[in-house]
Amino acid sequence: MLAFIGGILFSFGTRIAGGCTTHHFIGGLPAMSIASWVVLLTGIPFAFLAFKISLVFGMGGYFRHQETRETASKYCEHPEHPHPGYKPDYKPWRDPLRLILNLFLLTFLLVPLYFALFTEEIFGAARDIGWKEVTWLMIVGLLVGFGIGKCGFGTECSVMAPEATFTKPDFYRKGGVPMATYAMFRGMLPLQGFMVAIVMFNLFILGAWMLDVGSVPNAAGEEGLYWGHILGGPLLAMGAVFMIGCEVRTYARLGMGYATALAALPGFYIGYLPYTLYYEQIDNVVFGDGLTEFITIPEWAAYTLGGTEYAWAIVYSLLLIGLLVFSFEYGRRFLKTSLPNLVRSNTDQLVYDACDGLALSTASSSAKS
Repeated sequence: MLAFIGGILFSFGTRIAGGCTTHHFIGGLPAMSIASWVVLLTGIPFAFLAFKISLVFGMGGYFRHQETRETASKYCEHPEHPHPGYKPDYKPWRDPLRLILNLFLLTFLLVPLYFALFTEEIFGAARDIGWKEVTWLMIVGLLVGFGIGKCGFGTECSVMAPEATFTKPDFYRKGGVPMATYAMFRGMLPLQGFMVAIVMFNLFILGAWMLDVGSVPNAAGEEGLYWGHILGGPLLAMGAVFMIGCEVRTYARLGMGYATALAALPGFYIGYLPYTLYYEQIDNVVFGDGLTEFITIPEWAAYTLGGTEYAWAIVYSLLLIGLLVFSFEYGRRFLKTSLPNLVRSNTDQLVYDACDGLALSTASSSAKS
């Protein structure tokens, strides 16, 4: 039910925020967008509010990374890693709700596929854009799907991970959250993937712009900030936490059979409905008046503090690189591993090894007390 509600909140949030979390965090932050930073910062407090609400309803055990089936079966009875989402004797094809949700998923996939392949009634149909373009899009889609399926990338985990440095393991234990999640957050694993993507794209944008072979993408609209960004950030954040993943991660989990993703999908459609019916009235409110004349942070800094946009853009990129280095170094130290091992090991290996060490250190401290 929380995932379904999260889908509603998230999809409506994408309409009034001018894009989803992936658009703003993976696109807007590398493009130095003021609006994307506002979406991020206004969303963080509401992400923690949604997390607290989920814990009140006893949903803490569902907040975990994308484990393999082998890992889930191994740790499902472990007292430190509650696992309500895995039942060894569960028969998915005897669950009426899952069957209904899977039929909805098939409809979601097959209807647009039919129109794209056999008609010219929708924009982007194969006959319209040509099979060469379809092939390129399919290659990109395969790479994205494989990458997200392997890394479990999620925007909401990435921005919440640094705050875990201020929390203790007992906070997670009392909420029924697996210690694996605590180790994942404290180890900065989500932030590492997040920052690699952001820094790579930012450096590409910076290089193309400074060499005058491209421009900085506008992730906000004609004016750099609107009320929609301020109002949409909290909806995106709460929706992502309730779904236990942003929309990109939810789409990946559809392919992996996660029930939370199956439940969130119809929520997406309901959330889009108010905007579909009343988009003119909604746009007049959330995108009617711009709140700033600046699109990017370097543009604002050069006008307000002096210097050139190029210089401030370089400073911005250096700060992103610094955050990237910090995430890997802090994670390496917390997980007590080497950088090569951190890079090549999967999340299961890293977090469960760290949890074993954490349990030993906690027991040792208790014995000394």
